Amino acid sequence: MKIIDRYLGKTVIGTTLSVLAILLVLFSLIKLISETRDIGYGHYTLLNAFYYVLLTLPSQFYSFFPVAILLGSILGLSVLARHSELMILHSNGVSLYQMAWSLLKATLLMVFLTVLLGEGLAPRAARLAESHKSFLTTNGQTLMTQQGAVWIRDGRNYIYIQSILNPSHLNKVTRYQFDDHNNLLASSFARQINYQGNTWNAYDIVTSIISLKKIRSTHTAHEIWPLSFSPKLLNISIIQPEEMSLKQLNEYIHYRRENRLNTSQYELAFWQRVLQPLAIWVMLCLSIPFTFKHLRSLATSLRTIVGVIVGFGFYLLNDFFGPFAIVYQWPPFLAALLPIFIFMLIALLLMRWARS
Repeated sequence: MKIIDRYLGKTVIGTTLSVLAILLVLFSLIKLISETRDIGYGHYTLLNAFYYVLLTLPSQFYSFFPVAILLGSILGLSVLARHSELMILHSNGVSLYQMAWSLLKATLLMVFLTVLLGEGLAPRAARLAESHKSFLTTNGQTLMTQQGAVWIRDGRNYIYIQSILNPSHLNKVTRYQFDDHNNLLASSFARQINYQGNTWNAYDIVTSIISLKKIRSTHTAHEIWPLSFSPKLLNISIIQPEEMSLKQLNEYIHYRRENRLNTSQYELAFWQRVLQPLAIWVMLCLSIPFTFKHLRSLATSLRTIVGVIVGFGFYLLNDFFGPFAIVYQWPPFLAALLPIFIFMLIALLLMRWARS
């Protein structure tokens, strides 16, 4: 059985990586074309756009992997079926479920490495890409840190924003005021600032006024800060779920709960990421029935088209249940699990149909 595991695994892994490479190349071309719209803003050039697309590839690798393993498995198993190798295995007592189990074991390491990439390198690379792009397109006016905080230069003011809940609602903001000779005049910390009536309103402010002789501190409940930037500048600085690791996403959910803000979107993203390995294996199991029964008589290209439809159907179902769950206040865990459960039932029904 170990020989069968290795043989099936080698075939499927090879075709999956080939499909994944094609998907990533296509994505890179489409993404690069879309980035050309921003070329010319600030110091953003074509070379910077190449660099941006390159940094987003680990995230796309993780996102495309379930579809890639479905298509790769269909192609790999189709090659074996065309040479009657699968039928020989089946006629010698190897059931479809045993083949599925062999593929699960063979791809275990690949799935594990993919999850490590998706939760380790991908969020950091995506965050670096957005930070680098925002810095160049705004002529250095904004700078995002790897922790999600934002620095903004506004004339002689330097603003440090620890958390952007939305572009008009900022938490834990520090403003440093300098004179024309770059001497620090004052430092102000506000618990939150909101954009209302074309002005930034700061609340619960502690200000330290600095002079040569002493530092004087004051506390104010409310102030209007004369800042010239608008919330539009902060749209590119909002951290997205795909730019966070699971740990950061979990911390951000708790942070929003403490501030009595809606967490459904982030909880949904959290559970979809947790259940991603299960989705990958469901896609793998779906590929097996495509090479048996009546589907065996179909050309490989037609089987691949059916696989594409099934793969994108899974993503469409995910995209449907996400907003549906948020609107009707379903538990995010249920919304993330339901598409996987539906396609798992489809895989089991197809296997039973292929056996009959």
